[in-house]
Amino acid sequence: MYDLLGVADLGSDCTLIALPERALPGERWGQSAHFKVTGKRFEAVYLEHSREAQSCYSEGDLHVFVVGEAFASAQWPGGGTRPAGPLAGRDILKLCHRNPAHFLRALKGNFTLVMVDQAQGRCTLYNSRFGISPFYYALDGSKFIFSTGLAAVAACLSSRPEIDPAAVAELALFNYPLGDRTYFRQVKMLRPAEIVRASATGLQRETWWDVRTLYDASLYPSRQALEVGSELFHKTVNDLACHVPRICMSFTSGFDSRAMLAVLEKDQAGLLGYSFGIPGSLNVEIPEQICARLGVPFHPIHLDGKYERVFDEYAFRAILLSDCLSTVERANYPYAFEKLADFSPVVITGLFGSELMRTFQNVGHIVSANLVRLNLVADSCAEFRRILTTPGAAGYFVPKLLRQAAEEVEADVSAALVEPFGDMLPDRRFYMFLLTEGLRKYFGAEVHMERPWGTNRFPYLDDEFVEFIFRAPFAGVYSRTLKPTVENRFRSQYFYAYVIRRYRPGLLEAPTDHGYPPGDVLAPLALLRIGPKFLYWRWKRRRIGYREFKTEEWTEAFYYRHLFTKTMQDDLFSEKLEKDFRNGAWKTHRLEFAKAASLKLWLEMVDI
Repeated sequence: MYDLLGVADLGSDCTLIALPERALPGERWGQSAHFKVTGKRFEAVYLEHSREAQSCYSEGDLHVFVVGEAFASAQWPGGGTRPAGPLAGRDILKLCHRNPAHFLRALKGNFTLVMVDQAQGRCTLYNSRFGISPFYYALDGSKFIFSTGLAAVAACLSSRPEIDPAAVAELALFNYPLGDRTYFRQVKMLRPAEIVRASATGLQRETWWDVRTLYDASLYPSRQALEVGSELFHKTVNDLACHVPRICMSFTSGFDSRAMLAVLEKDQAGLLGYSFGIPGSLNVEIPEQICARLGVPFHPIHLDGKYERVFDEYAFRAILLSDCLSTVERANYPYAFEKLADFSPVVITGLFGSELMRTFQNVGHIVSANLVRLNLVADSCAEFRRILTTPGAAGYFVPKLLRQAAEEVEADVSAALVEPFGDMLPDRRFYMFLLTEGLRKYFGAEVHMERPWGTNRFPYLDDEFVEFIFRAPFAGVYSRTLKPTVENRFRSQYFYAYVIRRYRPGLLEAPTDHGYPPGDVLAPLALLRIGPKFLYWRWKRRRIGYREFKTEEWTEAFYYRHLFTKTMQDDLFSEKLEKDFRNGAWKTHRLEFAKAASLKLWLEMVDI
């Protein structure tokens, strides 16, 4: 299932509140199968892409819900062949009965499990190792509310939810609230590898897996790592694709998706490649040319005049479906997934490859410059206090917000960085932070906003492949990420080129948007070959003003139509928000502006 809302009365004298109509945002769009489960003092509604899915299973007073997809891991009991495809709720419950203490280790994937035991008056949430997709919960008296939607949980509370100033301050400083914090004080977000047990007496939390153990395994020799990794990647990608007749595959002009295409064994009739960008962008033209040469069906999604005319609708979808973990600027994701939905509800993407296999380079969006500063220093809390004194730190939010929430935010910084990873070297601490916070908050928003139309599967974050990454000496997790060298940046591309040469060497000389083909990475003295091409391409892009997107033009028109139609909350947003928009200064601070603008619009939309 991809959307769920449930309320369970865990006391003995409670009256069940009625679930609000249209509480699940996914009901507004997509081709959904709607289901309802009721019991003694319990009610839930959920959405599936197909009526044949078996994500919910009931056994007497025990109800199991599988949100997302859980697959059998290498620790699946009994040996032999593991079950193919996503596991049904019934299979997971059997697994839990067999080994209740350790059954989660036999599962992998991007999932949340909900088990409601009405007989015992208990509800338990189980999150997958990396917990990419957001999941929310609240204990309201003796009522336990859980959902894939933040606004859905807030709508079920017995009193009006209270905006959390610390969450807003963290949005301003770090791009997203940290830890389990959400924009509403009464509602929490489930953390990675977390178990939350709810009863009438309260909540109990524990973690069933420690991300730090990834660094405990010994490294492979480089040659062995290439062999082991390429075989594992081949298996991982095809395991995600083999049990469905048709899949969509993100195929861009870079390395991550090219390696996936190289290993994928799928009949051409069951495969549809796609990418998006403005007409003439390399992100569309290069993969379209390659697919035409290979005979692979390809669907270019041009962000053209037609997209501009419907931009407003998809911008609102982006912030509503992401619970405002994203901004209106990412409207192209629901736009693309809706166009792909008729072909298949399963989409395989190269998410997390560039962030884990290669030296991390995306400072600003996924991880803010402030978070990088906190990772670089020995005393993150002291550095946070210095950040607070930076002029304009609040950006488009009222300055007093940061001052009032400073103590809570500092505690969150300590809980996210200092307490779990404070004894680690800065680069290692950074990757631990990525896996517990950065990747799930940024890409989780993307995956979440796509869910009404398709399930996003990402082999680079397969649990077993991540374990391999942390044993591969050439992977990004062992590079100088915070202060990378030129060699770091190109050395981490070698694995992709090796995979392509092993499984589909015809792709080695196909162009990329980096200015050089994958084959150059394998050549002797590769940097001497790559360097001039890379530098020339960077110069050429600057000279011709090359662009993949027209984000400023799309959002400017959108803001004019919608952003200031309602009065701003003067306890959250500063006058600078409207002032900078009117004089055009917002364009030099586009990301900071988008965060504040999206939150303002989201709060007006949910209006709880």
